[in-house]
Amino acid sequence: MSLLFLFTATLVKILPYLLLILLPFRTYFRYSVLKTIAATCSFILVFILGAHLILPAGSTLLEWQLYYSALASLLGLLLCFMLIKGNFFKIIFNFFVVLCYAKDVDYYSLYLESYILNTKTLGLDLGAMVFCYLLVLAFTFPFMWLFMTRLLLPVIQKKEQAPFWDFLWIVPFSFYALYHIGIDPDDSIAKAFINGKNALPIQIAWSIGTFLSFVMMLQMFKENIKNELLDNKLQVASLHLDLQRKEFDRLNNTIEETRRSRHNLRQHLVLIQHYVQESDLPSLENYLNKYIKAMDIDASVNICENSYFNAIIQYYYSLAKEKDIKVELAFDLPKDLSLPETDTAVLLGNMFENALEACERQTGGQRFIRAKGALISDNMLAITIKNSFDHEIHKNGDAFISSKRNAKGIGTESIRIIAERYNGLAKFNSNEGVFETSVLLNTQPCPSQSIT
Repeated sequence: MSLLFLFTATLVKILPYLLLILLPFRTYFRYSVLKTIAATCSFILVFILGAHLILPAGSTLLEWQLYYSALASLLGLLLCFMLIKGNFFKIIFNFFVVLCYAKDVDYYSLYLESYILNTKTLGLDLGAMVFCYLLVLAFTFPFMWLFMTRLLLPVIQKKEQAPFWDFLWIVPFSFYALYHIGIDPDDSIAKAFINGKNALPIQIAWSIGTFLSFVMMLQMFKENIKNELLDNKLQVASLHLDLQRKEFDRLNNTIEETRRSRHNLRQHLVLIQHYVQESDLPSLENYLNKYIKAMDIDASVNICENSYFNAIIQYYYSLAKEKDIKVELAFDLPKDLSLPETDTAVLLGNMFENALEACERQTGGQRFIRAKGALISDNMLAITIKNSFDHEIHKNGDAFISSKRNAKGIGTESIRIIAERYNGLAKFNSNEGVFETSVLLNTQPCPSQSIT
């Protein structure tokens, strides 16, 4: 089998699918675009040379198809893991969706060979195979491209939905496995099937059913993502209302305190006037010291220059003080911080909520929360919260199990997702009754396609 044939057949049968497999993860490449292209080209060359060395001289096109089916899937999947940094199950899901499409193209190209070109060799004619394959690819590839870019790509790039990928990949894998078992174009049973009277309608129904299942699943998850975004907005709006209610109560208390102070001020001034008239300076000084000390009320704490961070942290500071939890704060943040208010509210809210909940459950010992945050470079924000706890913490791998239900904790997962969204990381550690949540994130978000 000549190198020219191997080169032509490999480019036709591999390159379009590599493009579809890598497309949804173009913002998650481990290396630069040029290095990724170079690695892909190297993969193709290795595949061609491997076929040249493994296949004996005089091998038929059908034998090459068997080699292609056996090694392309395995080597292609390894290539994806080498080039893409992302969710393991997302990569597998996308990979088998593309392989299902590849199998459809295989079938329809063989059907064209058999019926339109009036040949029964089914892929043994190189010229007929390439022509029919390119014809089917040219007709179907634009639709597959729209499916990938308009539906699959936005869902894959949304990290909020990471948990469902743990099982979603089973669907395209099952379709691919059933295709191999039932109507694989590479075996003799497939040949008889292709030559059968009702072969084409059955295959069309199979193809439509396969991709209609994918479309319905992805559309459902798109709607689920929209609902989660709405829920996040409602949570942020609720937090805003709580903050406004707290500020309103504080304002009312201030107004009431001002009224009382004005009412009592006259009495204080009369007494001060008496001490002045009597020239009783020691009594006057003693009285003024007591009066100043009495006026030293617990005013709002100015935590940092950033007004939004300041408002949120003040809110949780007040909640902690009401519950007799010792709070230590050290935030050094600039007035202007390019971080959306919604993400700030969700991130800080979950971090402080988890710390408050752990302290509330604590039955003995000193309850405390120690929080600090600062910019460690121009755009790199670091936030750490340590809190006391005395209950048992359960984990499943790297994920913490919620104390309210036997599932991943929503708070810790939300923190992790927001950190990843800003090219950062979140770490959770517990040691000797102290739980630590650390977040490092770039205040400039990575580009992401929105859900529409």
